[in-house]
Amino acid sequence: MIASIGSFLTSLLPPTTSSTSSHSFDILLSPLSILSTTSTSDEEALNLRNKHVFILSLTGTIARLLTGISADYLAPPLVAIPAPHSDDPHAPTHLYIRKRKQRLSRSLFAALCAVLLAGVFGWSAAYLQSERGLWVLSAGTGGFYGALFTLSVSRHPQHDDDTTDIVQPAIVSSHFGPSNFGLAWGMVSYFVS
Repeated sequence: MIASIGSFLTSLLPPTTSSTSSHSFDILLSPLSILSTTSTSDEEALNLRNKHVFILSLTGTIARLLTGISADYLAPPLVAIPAPHSDDPHAPTHLYIRKRKQRLSRSLFAALCAVLLAGVFGWSAAYLQSERGLWVLSAGTGGFYGALFTLSVSRHPQHDDDTTDIVQPAIVSSHFGPSNFGLAWGMVSYFVS
């Protein structure tokens, strides 16, 4: 949808009939000239495309910022703390704990955004007839794609250095835990392809 916003817009613009000759001789030479139409001016179409790309970008950026703040408050990430010393060589070096109460899981948060995005697509498929309603599709797609992108990555400290971050999918990590993340993500990645 994001890459095709220009095509959607062009298909929703009203066509205007081209100027046809009033001479019957010209019409006989080119009978299809009556049916030929040209869309509204190229400058107007470009301005409308720019407007909807701007709406998409703005709502995507705002949604990423608000979703990140909301997700950290509602579903705080796990924090790595050093594990107690153990003689077992297979014992973990870190334990992952949640310092604040989790109010909403990231999976439920992402599912809610996905359902709302599906609602925007459904509304657009059923009711979008002109360019006037395209802003709903542009804003909804930008906002909910931005929210889903934000919820699909998470940052966790690596080893003992709290400044080194790795980016990993948060949904898999929250379901299977950081210690089983490698195996779980490998399986998820394998079955998708």
